[in-house]
Amino acid sequence: DVQKACVLLDFMLERGILPTMATYAIICKVMAFHGKVTLVKQMLQLMRNYNLEVNVYFYGALIVACSNSCPPNIPVAECTFWEAVQKGISALRLQRVLTRAVGGDR
Repeated sequence: DVQKACVLLDFMLERGILPTMATYAIICKVMAFHGKVTLVKQMLQLMRNYNLEVNVYFYGALIVACSNSCPPNIPVAECTFWEAVQKGISALRLQRVLTRAVGGDR
């Protein structure tokens, strides 16, 4: 549940407990499943604020969130894909989730 994930994260941060990459991954996965594009973007920014690397998993989670949002957020999915490629992530590693978000014809 997205709300519980956010409460957990806030609980940790308020007590000075820095979440691990695994914690961020689990929270992003929950948010992505529910199509919470803005929340996943905020999580990625929070990670950057703590000097944590946003890797292929997190870019993929944001693209999945775009795919699961209603309506699908194609512009953000495409921008996220190109941002990841510019950061050195192989396009092939994100191709499947991007195709799901924008359709196979693009």
